[in-house]
Amino acid sequence: MVFLEYCDMRLMTVFLMISLALCNFAVAQVPPKQTKMYKWVDENGTVHYSTSPDTPAAAEELTLLKGPAKPEVGPVAAVADPEEIARCEQLRKNLRLLESSNTQLEIEEAGKRRPMTAEERAPQLKATREMLERCTSVPAPTP
Repeated sequence: MVFLEYCDMRLMTVFLMISLALCNFAVAQVPPKQTKMYKWVDENGTVHYSTSPDTPAAAEELTLLKGPAKPEVGPVAAVADPEEIARCEQLRKNLRLLESSNTQLEIEEAGKRRPMTAEERAPQLKATREMLERCTSVPAPTP
């Protein structure tokens, strides 16, 4: 018996939630009603404005104009950190050196310098390109 009451309560809750969602959707689809405005002058010469005139015969229906549209604001450009700019520029220089076939790059091991082999250059190229992918928002300096 308690189980049936629990199921009925859950069913009622689900039904209520669906009904509320449908009501919200229906209300959101109704366009706002255009309000009419009237202007008239009374016997004392006072000008009145209202949505319902006192004397409909003497009232003049006004055409309401829309106000200025809100300017569309685009995305705000992020200001790059100077350290990030310097890091990205160094990565770009490294990439140019690694991609250059006429540059003889050297590696220092145990205090001695030796030429970098093609096998050593390939992983360096890959790592540099991956790090440069994080620099897409940092502009390259103009020459």
